[in-house]
Amino acid sequence: MNDLAPDAGPPDITRIVCLEDSDADADIIERAVREASSRVSLTRVRRTATFLDAFESVAAGEVSVADGVTLDLSLVDGSGFEVLRVVRHLFDRRELPVAVLSGGLSTEEMYRAYSLGANVALTKPMRFREYVQKLTGLCSLFDR
Repeated sequence: MNDLAPDAGPPDITRIVCLEDSDADADIIERAVREASSRVSLTRVRRTATFLDAFESVAAGEVSVADGVTLDLSLVDGSGFEVLRVVRHLFDRRELPVAVLSGGLSTEEMYRAYSLGANVALTKPMRFREYVQKLTGLCSLFDR
């Protein structure tokens, strides 16, 4: 199975791909998504290169695209801004919504994320309940 093309499953399932290199953050996001909605399938991608390689397959029509992407900007092995630029080169905001989730977004980073085509840019909350609230909203954004 391709990292960006989780099993299609039932047609009423929203498929989200999460580019997150931190195991701790990924675990919280996965738990919050499960609590936020039972209609969401979340596929985590740890490495920037894996994400970008898979996106080439999506762009070539070899696999189907997910319904939305969550993207960390502070990646150990690459730039979340560069990933966002590549995604927007291939898909517009309606075709593939992208939510930037990053710890401590500065005003400049938030502006840059929006200027590169993020649908929404959010600072990762510290409390689990806040994650659930924010991800409930994101699940609605991605539900097409």
